[in-house]
Amino acid sequence: MTANVALTDTFDQWRVKTNEVVVMTQTDGMSNFIKILDTTNSTSNTTGSIITAGGIGIAKSAVIGEHLRVHGNVITDGDTTISGNLVFGDAATDQVTFTADINSSVIPNANVTFNLGNTTMLWANTFTGHVGITQKSDAGKAALSVTSSDTDQIAVDIDASQVDADVLDIAADSVTTAKVIDITADALTTGGALYIDCDSSSTGTRSLATIITNHASATGATALTLQADAGRALFIDSNLAAGGYAIEVDSEQTTTNVAKIASIATSGTVLEVSQAGVMTGKVIDITADAATTGTGINMSMDALTTGSALAIASDSSSTSTRNIASIIQDHASATGATALHVQNDSTGMGIDIRGGIGTGATGAGKLRLSTAETSVVDGDVLGMIQFMAPLEAGGTDAILVAACIQAEADDTFAADNNATELVFKTAASEAATEKMRLCSDGKVGIGIATPASLLDVRGTVQVGVDDTGHDVKFFGATAGAYMEWDESDDELEIRGPVATPGKLLLSTAEASVVDGNKLGQIDFQAPLDSAGTDAILVGASIWAEADDTFAADNNSTELVFAVGASETAAEKMRLDHDGNLGIGTATPSAKLEVSGTITETSMRETKTNIENMGNMLPAVLQMQGVKFDWKEDSYGGKDNFGFIAEDMQEILPEVVTCSNEGKAAGIQYSKLTAVLVEAIKEQQIQIDELKSKLN
Repeated sequence: MTANVALTDTFDQWRVKTNEVVVMTQTDGMSNFIKILDTTNSTSNTTGSIITAGGIGIAKSAVIGEHLRVHGNVITDGDTTISGNLVFGDAATDQVTFTADINSSVIPNANVTFNLGNTTMLWANTFTGHVGITQKSDAGKAALSVTSSDTDQIAVDIDASQVDADVLDIAADSVTTAKVIDITADALTTGGALYIDCDSSSTGTRSLATIITNHASATGATALTLQADAGRALFIDSNLAAGGYAIEVDSEQTTTNVAKIASIATSGTVLEVSQAGVMTGKVIDITADAATTGTGINMSMDALTTGSALAIASDSSSTSTRNIASIIQDHASATGATALHVQNDSTGMGIDIRGGIGTGATGAGKLRLSTAETSVVDGDVLGMIQFMAPLEAGGTDAILVAACIQAEADDTFAADNNATELVFKTAASEAATEKMRLCSDGKVGIGIATPASLLDVRGTVQVGVDDTGHDVKFFGATAGAYMEWDESDDELEIRGPVATPGKLLLSTAEASVVDGNKLGQIDFQAPLDSAGTDAILVGASIWAEADDTFAADNNSTELVFAVGASETAAEKMRLDHDGNLGIGTATPSAKLEVSGTITETSMRETKTNIENMGNMLPAVLQMQGVKFDWKEDSYGGKDNFGFIAEDMQEILPEVVTCSNEGKAAGIQYSKLTAVLVEAIKEQQIQIDELKSKLN
């Protein structure tokens, strides 16, 4: 062993030497070249058994029995194998830099305990061929957690080059009540929680997103659930140029619903379809040609108050012919089909057709029934409304058409002809048959299909019911003229116009009237009298009877008055064409001819202010009987006897009848009987007095 240090050198001299202090040249295998028995641990680079201010160069292996603390950098040119624990510096002040590759697994010595980086010091990038994350069953933490704090950068970015393999494959077949993917984005404003973009130009059939529930027994499973507590739950912005569907449902279930919307909306819209383009196709097209007993569209809205189960609005100003709603049953053989069925179990309206705002016909609601016939002929039906009770349990007649209104062509239609009649049908115990018809010329036939007048009734006409009548009024062509049945007064009034009496005409249809034919008759009867027999016969009659064969210059007629006692009314009085009135005779020869006794009422109890007559003889002596001829034959013709009323008024006005103007018009000849009796009595007294004087 050689040394550059002399044994006599002081420590300070030895300390400042610049060359090797000690060089040991013993052969290999030797030990204990330098041995220091001090066992005190070094706590710094200035304490311990060996202290050097310079470096230490070791050409061979070095074994350190306990801790190795390096206050500076550690540079290892060869492999480094550490069989014990390895602690690299202080996390707050020290750094570990790897310039070489890591050629082994990195395994922590405690499960779910240590981290790579922390919340303040993060790794920039990690490049791996495969990342496998295995979560321990009792880890108590997520298998993979990504905390992203850079607000304008992607948290997880996958740039995949796969062509025929899945980019992201999640197998979670053990999940039962949890979620396979849970996305929370509570701060979203205009962004999206999930965004899928495919810019492929391929025309191949594919799905950008596929959700499959592929177990037939999973009847309670929902393939896709969307919940939106505000805004829209699902928005599809379809810009398809090739005519594909924005939404297409390929359903193979046979007994369950294909699509369902369950909503608790109160004022919003459950399903809204908005078509903004110029539309020549269909907004909604439902094809269910295999349906038999099912329903194409079924709506149930049991809580409706003032809303509508179905509302269709069109605000187009176009005047072109179009249908706002069109229902077509286009198979001629489907005779049992109903194009539109409306059922209302309440007393409200089944159909309300309301027109627009306007005056006259402009604001009227309109219902049109039309035919597709291109050559309409007489008898063709243009439209029909039927009334029936098809669900009546009685069946048979009960379920037949009970009533019907139909429009029927009255002629072959042409450019100048659309003659149409309205036919009204009702039923009793059969399918409804015609009972009334309104013809194209305005005539109404009841019980007749070819009415002869504006109102032609073949049968009984009744207004009101027993004990509850109604006024019936018929007006004439002249102002003020009418005939009215007044139900409150139970009377028939025929009123003529001003200065004209009301007229009742009874006539005969006989074309050759001869003596004895009746022209008209009025009967009086009590047909409901409970005594029956004679009591219900005609009790009185008045009729007009021809008194000669009618001719161009002859309509000789008599009025006959008949009454009954215990038989049908028989003639008791007749007024002939000459004005002669016969009582008890049918051939009066004078103005009044009575066949029988004439009696005037003269009972005392019917009279008052009774006093005896006197001094009648002077008045009788002044009377002048005359013989005369009537100026009008109807009064009695020639060779008549009587008095002059004007002269009698001067003598005995009590027996003279005057006109309203006070002019003497007639003499009450029956009163002259009492006058003449008293005059005779007075004259008899005079005669008796003369006889007494003579005797």
